[in-house]
Amino acid sequence: MTDPFAHKAITNLPYARNISLSPDGKRLFLTYLADTVPDEWRKNPFVHLVGNQIALFETMILYDLDTRQSYLAFKNVVSFNTPVWSSDSQSFYLNTHSPIGSTWEADDIRDDRISPKDVNLFKVNAESGSVEEVFRGVPDVSDHSGPLFLLPNGGVPAADGILMANTLHFIRKQQALLKRLLSVTNCVSVMRTASCPVLGEGA
Repeated sequence: MTDPFAHKAITNLPYARNISLSPDGKRLFLTYLADTVPDEWRKNPFVHLVGNQIALFETMILYDLDTRQSYLAFKNVVSFNTPVWSSDSQSFYLNTHSPIGSTWEADDIRDDRISPKDVNLFKVNAESGSVEEVFRGVPDVSDHSGPLFLLPNGGVPAADGILMANTLHFIRKQQALLKRLLSVTNCVSVMRTASCPVLGEGA
């Protein structure tokens, strides 16, 4: 495994976490603490904050088990969840800050969304590295537990809170549906009550 910035072999993975194997068993996602990032990254307010607080950067990488090559998985630091893979192993979903150099990063900085709680849900193509923003502003309930699994219709159920049953969001592209679904944020489990409708009714 090679460090994507120093371009040297990694012999020790301090505090490796968020380990996630693709369904086809060919790619491994993980994060580890590195002591350096590109100078360009340090201009990002969140990266700057992380550097000032702990002087280490949680780096996201993908390791190809066939070729034994590793490469950068996402252009920012800190993944706030263990990624969820698509069934075809071509992409994965994660909650994190917008990628460095993207229009999403510029929007977040403009809107002062630079704190640890200001994360978004992204879909990343594992082959090309292309990124798609699925949902901006993931609700901050107990450190963004993240997406759970993928639905056949393209929905992305995401749980927030220490207990997954505390909140269930079906993250979809339809903004009107998102607003209605996010109205159940404070429901303790999804049940049929006047104040906590069953998700999917009227969809």
